[in-house]
Amino acid sequence: MRAEVRTQLSIIVPNRPGGTASVCKVLAENKINIESFMLGDEQKQCVVRFLVENHERAKKALEQAGFFVAAADVLVLEVKSRAGVLYEVTNALGRAGVNIDYAYASDNPNGKLTRDTFRLSDLDKGLSVIKAL
Repeated sequence: MRAEVRTQLSIIVPNRPGGTASVCKVLAENKINIESFMLGDEQKQCVVRFLVENHERAKKALEQAGFFVAAADVLVLEVKSRAGVLYEVTNALGRAGVNIDYAYASDNPNGKLTRDTFRLSDLDKGLSVIKAL
C-alpha cells in the first residue's frame, strides 16, 4: 500500500448543465491533467474536488478565470484492488480516532490498484496509522 499527502483543490460551481465543464475547460486550456475528481451536489451549487498534476498552476489558472479555489491536504492511497482492503483502512483509522470527513475512490481498469482519497480530521495521525498497516 502506498500512502502520500497531496493537495486537493475544491471549487464551488453552479448546479446547472455545464457548471463542472467550466472548471474543466480552464484546466484543459492550461494543459493541466485531472488525475481524479469528485462532485458533491447541493440544490443550487456543487463542490468539485480535484487532484491535478500541478495544484499550484491549476489554482492560479482557476483564480485568474474568476473561480474561488480552496486547497486542502488529503491522504491518497494506492492499494491492491481486493475484497476487504477498504475495511482494513477505515477500521484502522476509526480505531485510532481519526474521522473521515469525506472520501472518494477510483479503480484502475486493469483491476490491480485502487486510488482512495481521504480528507481526515487528523492527517498526520492518519498517515502514521496507514503506514503501520
